Amino acid sequence: MKKMAMKGLVLGAMIVGSFVIGQVTFADSSIPMYRVYNPYSGEHLYTRSTGERDNLKRYGWRYEGVAWQAPENGSPVYRLYNRSNGEHFYTTNAGERDQISHTGWTYEGIAFYSYNGANGVPVTRLYNRQVNWHHYTLDQNEKNVISRQGWNIEGTGWYAMPNSQANPTPAPTNNKVLNVPVVWQGDTMLCEGAALLEGLHYKGVATNQSLTSFVNSMPKASDGNPNHGYSGEWRYNVNGTYQGMMADPVVQWAKNVGGNAVNITGSGTNGIKNEIRNGNPVVTWITYNYASPQFKQMPWGRAVWNGHVVLVDGFRDGAYHVVDPVFGAKWINASTYENAFNVTGMAVAVR
Repeated sequence: MKKMAMKGLVLGAMIVGSFVIGQVTFADSSIPMYRVYNPYSGEHLYTRSTGERDNLKRYGWRYEGVAWQAPENGSPVYRLYNRSNGEHFYTTNAGERDQISHTGWTYEGIAFYSYNGANGVPVTRLYNRQVNWHHYTLDQNEKNVISRQGWNIEGTGWYAMPNSQANPTPAPTNNKVLNVPVVWQGDTMLCEGAALLEGLHYKGVATNQSLTSFVNSMPKASDGNPNHGYSGEWRYNVNGTYQGMMADPVVQWAKNVGGNAVNITGSGTNGIKNEIRNGNPVVTWITYNYASPQFKQMPWGRAVWNGHVVLVDGFRDGAYHVVDPVFGAKWINASTYENAFNVTGMAVAVR
């Protein structure tokens, strides 16, 4: 998932966002390693820098406490960053560092050190193939919980100081369902409106409105560009025309009736899951009945001609809970949903 203005986070006298962090010095023999969590991308980041920690908090990251105590020196732990999915990766292996830095990862330097003496506390490295991310923890309970949720234990990543204890909150759960009621679109072309209204009703907004009254507040595109509002006829199908709207006007539609919605396009399925963890259903653009996409070039850009819009309000291992204005609420196989969603990756969180 893309990160919100947090790309290129580095240590030392380097830049975090638009801020410069000076070189940090530590007087004590052990250094607290801070853990912060991005609720939109799902990433946990580990840093010894209070400046980096505090800057990320201002960007919306959640401070979860001290993950472990690191030594002032020892074996270096290298930090790398992947722009394509927003993950930071940590390794003591210089060969691994060099190998993945040649596959698009950016090397950011030495993040901290691994303890080399006796009685060091192992920090476990885990990997989830489904989300393609790593996680690091010395908390035995957290390791046990997430290893049952599809995270594979890859061994010891490095060692913390003797007697190190963690106090961050556990990694987020891998299943949740909000149980949002269906708003049926009927014979209309208002899948965007129905999916949005489902989410708004769940949030207690526009609860006195039906889909046909909700349409009165709908942004409309006078130029036929669905990026500016609803394009075309909404009451029935008109062959050969594009009928629908994109994420930004859906956000505006929610605001028109007093709701709160955010365009999270580009955040991927991690972004969807983290919104749901926070109690926010997500309007997503997919293909109709999860079919292969059909494209057509329009004056405003390439259109997905068999597009459809649904609300996602839950997930579990291997499936998403989809509230579909045409087919109703049901569990959809994860790969089936993701293949349809990844055609555009377009999504709006209803907060």
